Amino acid sequence: MTEPMFVGIETGGTKILARIVDTGDRVLAEGRWPTTTPEAALEALTTFIAGATPGRSLAEWRRGAGQGVRCLAYVTVGTGIGGGFLVDGRPLHGALHPEIGHLRLIRRDGDHAPSMCPFHQNCAEGLTAGPAIARRLGVHRALAEDPGVLELVADYLGELGASLVLCWSPERIIWGGGVMATPQLLERLHAALGRSLAGYGVGDAAAAPDFCVPPELADPGLAGALLMARAVAQERGVGSRRR
Repeated sequence: MTEPMFVGIETGGTKILARIVDTGDRVLAEGRWPTTTPEAALEALTTFIAGATPGRSLAEWRRGAGQGVRCLAYVTVGTGIGGGFLVDGRPLHGALHPEIGHLRLIRRDGDHAPSMCPFHQNCAEGLTAGPAIARRLGVHRALAEDPGVLELVADYLGELGASLVLCWSPERIIWGGGVMATPQLLERLHAALGRSLAGYGVGDAAAAPDFCVPPELADPGLAGALLMARAVAQERGVGSRRR
């Protein structure tokens, strides 16, 4: 049973703040973003909450692309990069939630694009999340229209996936978020993941056709929230008839 958490959001003219706390008011995660557009704010907050809570991976594990595996990773690539891990349906937590978007990457030769992360010059989020891709492409261009940038992003995300394999050895990784809707990105990412592992032992499992997959649920975050709400209601006997 996952402990209830609460999200507080403050919007202002120059910045947006968010904080996630548990029932004892212990801070689990905090985020800060510049105020730009409503769409960008929604995407940033969605990615932040998804990375700090197990809702999407719980939903996909029970009803979607994660069915049938013990250890599942879910990565969302949008305005930011977030993710969660489940083992036997239970979320992986430590002092805080996993911050996989800030795992460091090895910059490719010739890639001198500035990082969009204010903290790190070569983390996955700073180099491959939506704002970083938009800066690489320029105005009015889509990722699918630039094969060079597409291959670079796939290569970086493949390296990120290889790091997840080496650290947590998931049986499957689900890749969601707006960036991952780009045609051919998932296939190229999976190939890059294999190249990054370079034949190391755990690479056999990661080479399976169903190791890197898209989400099956239309809105896994909402589905996961509903699953957790139902679980809480069931535990507390809400809505049950007493005899």
